[in-house]
Amino acid sequence: MSNARTLAVPGLVASVFMLVLASALPGPVPAAAQDLSVFPADLYGTGLPDGTVVAAHIGSTECESTVVEDGVWLIRLYPDDCDGLAVSGARVTFTVDGMQADQYVLWQASYSPPNQTTGIVLTVGSGVPVAVGPVDPDGPPEPPRLSRNRGLAIFSGGSLDDLEAAALAACPGGVTIWANDPDPEGDYLIFRPNPPIPLINVPFRTVYPDGFDGPEPVIITDCVTAGGF
Repeated sequence: MSNARTLAVPGLVASVFMLVLASALPGPVPAAAQDLSVFPADLYGTGLPDGTVVAAHIGSTECESTVVEDGVWLIRLYPDDCDGLAVSGARVTFTVDGMQADQYVLWQASYSPPNQTTGIVLTVGSGVPVAVGPVDPDGPPEPPRLSRNRGLAIFSGGSLDDLEAAALAACPGGVTIWANDPDPEGDYLIFRPNPPIPLINVPFRTVYPDGFDGPEPVIITDCVTAGGF
């Protein structure tokens, strides 16, 4: 049974939601003058109590936050917002009152959620990130991966959950990942997926709480493949 916790859903009439959203959207633009590449991504949703704080993030950067009013939240990210990180294909994650939500989208100009009535219904607690709609014209993003399962390798980038998924895909029987400690006086940090003692990963999670924004060199040892070799 999933332990996902769907946050409280207030009563909301769809027509009222669309009226609130429409009041925030830009005025009509002549068709000949429209350039969809300059339009923002409109991230909005329902299903959260009034007063809830919703924030959008790209990597470890918080792009914008808003407060739910009348059962609706809206965050608008223009091209190159979020310190230049709002580019096509950038993964946008959400927090709900500071807690990581299960949903994410890939930023794209003129994006809006597939279900325009409910928008993005954020949940907290399942631990399984769920993409909200096909927003990448080239298809879904590549799964996180390690370039090899021995010695020096490249992690494709992503959260620590992504790193764990990539490590278990390369070494289902277990593995040790070593990453450089940015502290000049530090050495290497150890990360183990599904560690027998969670404290093993505490130093790694402290230094890299949000994972890696892009490709990262790591060292792989103790890899156990499906065949035990």
